[in-house]
Amino acid sequence: QLPAQNGDTLRATYIDAGVLVVDGNQPASPVLVTSEGTLAGDGVVGDVTGLSGSIAPGPGTALLTLGNLLLEASCEMTADLQSGLSDRLVVRGTVTLNNPRLTLNLAGPFLGQAGSQRVLISNDGTDAVTGTFDGLPEDALITVGWVQFHISYAGGDGNDVSLTYVSPSLSPIQWTLTDGNG
Repeated sequence: QLPAQNGDTLRATYIDAGVLVVDGNQPASPVLVTSEGTLAGDGVVGDVTGLSGSIAPGPGTALLTLGNLLLEASCEMTADLQSGLSDRLVVRGTVTLNNPRLTLNLAGPFLGQAGSQRVLISNDGTDAVTGTFDGLPEDALITVGWVQFHISYAGGDGNDVSLTYVSPSLSPIQWTLTDGNG
């Protein structure tokens, strides 16, 4: 139990194993993800602390909304990217990244223009994102399939975690066959 502001106690949801898919609105319900647990869904919860396990909006492309976000080094955020909508965490409080892992998956063809952005963590407050994902400092290059992005912790409206599309990592080679001399 966690102390609430008015002296009452809040019951936290602990995810030690399996997947909790949030499909509703419980903005005062804090969530603690540990061990082999996964927080997923397209809903609203309270503060989220990822000590280990994973945070993965979806299935499909989804918006998972929460209060404060704290992800420790043993935790992982997984997001699906596609040409239209991509997975996103919408944070209504602080964002603290203590070197968690980031896993990105292409969920279909990715058609984008150089310079277009995908916001992974939308931080609606005025506070800056604290910390980074493991091995991904500001402006690091990330390759997902054939697609390359630069990551920013001051993207979007200035305090979001975003990916900026750079280019395909490899260009397909086009061959033309013509009649030859035998």
